[in-house]
Amino acid sequence: MNTLSTPPLNSATTFLNPGPGPVTRVSLGPLPHRLAAAASALGPIPRASLSALVDLGLSTQEIADYLCLDHGIVAELLALWCVARPPSLRVDHPAPHLA
Repeated sequence: MNTLSTPPLNSATTFLNPGPGPVTRVSLGPLPHRLAAAASALGPIPRASLSALVDLGLSTQEIADYLCLDHGIVAELLALWCVARPPSLRVDHPAPHLA
């Protein structure tokens, strides 16, 4: 019986699911300690959680404030995991109605 082992929280992990069937977990290696601690604030699937917050339109600062993390740490995780904002959300500041 094949089972997927769950990588430790201190590793960068990408979840791939090209179609029907099980999700494949690909470990990208260990994160530096300061980033691993921040990633743990994002839950068991940190990259997907961060991506979801970006997809919801939150700026880097808003994500940092929501998770009680340093803005620079969130920016590093975004860059490390190649989480990109949709073209309409590329400006990294709060929307006027939120200011």
